[in-house]
Amino acid sequence: MVLLVLLPLAELLTLFGVSRLIGGWWTVALMMTTTIIGGLVIRREGLKSWRSMREATSRGAMPERPIADSGLVLTGGFLLVLPGLITDALGLLLVLPITRPLARAGAAYLIANKVGVPLSGLRPAYPSSPRPGTQRGPGRSEDQPGAGTTVQGDVIE
Repeated sequence: MVLLVLLPLAELLTLFGVSRLIGGWWTVALMMTTTIIGGLVIRREGLKSWRSMREATSRGAMPERPIADSGLVLTGGFLLVLPGLITDALGLLLVLPITRPLARAGAAYLIANKVGVPLSGLRPAYPSSPRPGTQRGPGRSEDQPGAGTTVQGDVIE
């Protein structure tokens, strides 16, 4: 609730301060430019995240990182659409591939705290090698959960 009052106030103060420094028309041009650049980056990164998600699911893997990236790009795009320089800066931080890993780690930390799961208990999205004593594929070890279990079903495409 406080954020709904403080964010517009902070945006107005930032706009007034920036317009005093660089001028009113330059401030409007800056906001329009960040919106256009943000839209182009969202389109490019959104398509890249979508392709990553499809590739991961076609391999049979859980697309944890592409899902997180898609959520961050979508949230960043929403922030870029909102008028204001603070929301534009936050949106670009979520959308840009350079800063997205930091945003992803921050989001994982916030979600883990909200759910009550210690962050150290989370497993990495893409482990470099399988755990000792386990194998991937049909010849997996017997000590792996679900080993030897066969589930009958039909694949629907």
